[in-house]
Amino acid sequence: MGVHDELVYLAGGMTTLDGPYQDAVTTVTAFNTTSEKWQRLIEAAANVPEGRQHAGRVAGTLFTLLEAGARRMPTPRGGLAGTIAGAKLYTFGGETNQQTVTGVFDDVEAFDFKTREWTILKLMTVPRHGSSAVVVGNKIYIPGGGLQQDGLTVVVDGIPHFLNTTNHFDVFTV
Repeated sequence: MGVHDELVYLAGGMTTLDGPYQDAVTTVTAFNTTSEKWQRLIEAAANVPEGRQHAGRVAGTLFTLLEAGARRMPTPRGGLAGTIAGAKLYTFGGETNQQTVTGVFDDVEAFDFKTREWTILKLMTVPRHGSSAVVVGNKIYIPGGGLQQDGLTVVVDGIPHFLNTTNHFDVFTV
């Protein structure tokens, strides 16, 4: 995920989760933060050479940020999104939540590099993992993600779901 001018670029993603198999797609798309609409890219820029998904996640592990002399991250988790805005690191969602049926978090936390303290912020509208976060101006954009922990079957209205994703797009003002 990256930013150039008013465009947020997303490269890769996942469409299939079948047991240990997880595909990775090569598609590149762009979200225009001015018009708030998705844009098609020219053919030469519409794909990356190799599929990518879940950047930075290692299945079955938790991520705990600990900077020297700082308190531990309030909610350790895997598959979270994170970005830096100003002097703070913001973290969103994640997986391995044993307190929910879906296994995903809606937690939002910020680490202040100056005070070396964590702050717990307003929860995400839609709990999820496997997304990314990017800053444009004073806003953080968090697109899509998984609605359940990878490898976890969830029953919704009596129907088992193994892969349940969303195209929900959160925008946080910082």
